[in-house]
Amino acid sequence: MAANGPPTDDVELQEELTAYLDGELDPPQRRQVEERISSDARYRTELARLERLRRGARRRGARRR
Repeated sequence: MAANGPPTDDVELQEELTAYLDGELDPPQRRQVEERISSDARYRTELARLERLRRGARRRGARRR
């Protein structure tokens, strides 16, 4: 993650959003990411993609049990 600003590349963006989804951010970081999600289409698109991947992985895992 970029130290004091938004991610500078796709990998940093994915890392930041993954930390957000995993509940690993402290409250100020979480609010900052939520503000970016609400104002930046790139964030919303990537968040939706990561959520779809997670749902698919959970479904596949559930079928294997």
